Amino acid sequence: MITRIFRISNPFHYVLFFTALLSLYIFQRYSNYIDFGSIDFFNETLALTFFLLTMFLLVFIITKNNLTQNNSFGALYFTLLIFLIPQALIDTKLIISNAFVLLSFRRIFSLESKQNLKKKYFDAAVWLTLAMLFYHWAILYYAPLLLTIIFVSFDRFKHFLVLFFGIIAVYALGFLFHIIFGIDLNLVHLEFPKHKFDFWSLSEISKAFVIIVFLIGLGAFLNLIINLIFKNNKYKMGFIVLSMMLLIGLIIPLISFDPSIGNALFLVFPLSVVAANFSEKENTFWLSNLLLLLIITLAFIKLGFNI
Repeated sequence: MITRIFRISNPFHYVLFFTALLSLYIFQRYSNYIDFGSIDFFNETLALTFFLLTMFLLVFIITKNNLTQNNSFGALYFTLLIFLIPQALIDTKLIISNAFVLLSFRRIFSLESKQNLKKKYFDAAVWLTLAMLFYHWAILYYAPLLLTIIFVSFDRFKHFLVLFFGIIAVYALGFLFHIIFGIDLNLVHLEFPKHKFDFWSLSEISKAFVIIVFLIGLGAFLNLIINLIFKNNKYKMGFIVLSMMLLIGLIIPLISFDPSIGNALFLVFPLSVVAANFSEKENTFWLSNLLLLLIITLAFIKLGFNI
């Protein structure tokens, strides 16, 4: 069965995933260019760099924080979910913001060790503020960061101050860039869209995809909450943070104006981890295989119909 192939981590798996994602990325990014001369090389290099960083961060965060066992399920689900929302790869700002969010959560997940807390809180605040500059709804990810101060750390007031200084540091550097280089990073005017996502304007096939992805995400969230309530896990705080990431990833497409659902990119990391944990269970093999077959089928339909 499919799940048995990826139960043990293998370098070949990652080569396979990397090749598939890079092929999809190139197809999505360059199929819209009329000729070679019209390519914006700076923008494309920037987008590719941050996309590769996202793939690296996925494996690093999962491995470093023991979010899954020693298998390839996390990377497998990450790859398949990206194939479900290939339109997310077109938006450079979205890719960059998502990478900054993951850089922030790389520090947030490590807070449970209670070592170098001030440095980690400062770094997390800096990365999240940068993420917010590229995609404003990333501001919602401050919620799990603030939660860790309340439940994990001591010296709460000092750590709140550290977060504040991390945010101020980004704005100060932004103003400095503006004064010296004349680059406007839109640090002051944070404008939210006046419209919301219109589900009913989508095609019937697109509606089906939205519903299926949302149900998978909601099911994963409920499964994660149930496990947190009934199981004693030494990494419980990490999974509480993960559940908040998953919830925010579900909320963002619902409250933002993006008919392409490209911002579901924020949902990919937490959903990959939760799905990987689900596939690790011996008693859910048949259901895991069914889920994988469903996602693979949907991904092929998505690419085939270009929806």
